[in-house]
Amino acid sequence: GIKPIFAIFPSIISDTSKLYMSWKQVKELSDDGVVIASHGYNHEQVNEKLYNKDRAKFEKEIYKSKTVLEEKIGKLRIFYISKVLEQKTKNNLELFKL
Repeated sequence: GIKPIFAIFPSIISDTSKLYMSWKQVKELSDDGVVIASHGYNHEQVNEKLYNKDRAKFEKEIYKSKTVLEEKIGKLRIFYISKVLEQKTKNNLELFKL
């Protein structure tokens, strides 16, 4: 069957927040078959401009997000979904495996 994809940026996930999901809720979704995808760490626009301006920030957006998601939900199959791709492809998102 088709599995849903839930793209998040980990910096807002908190076990004490009343506004956002907790890590327990994200883990439960993952355990139920939802593919948890990275949408960056802080939701920065990951593009060539950021890469040229601040490569460390560019890499943090991708790799810190991946690392945190792997630690919190215990899965190695993590994808990255770019905001740029979202805007360009609308309903036909392309996924990148890190």
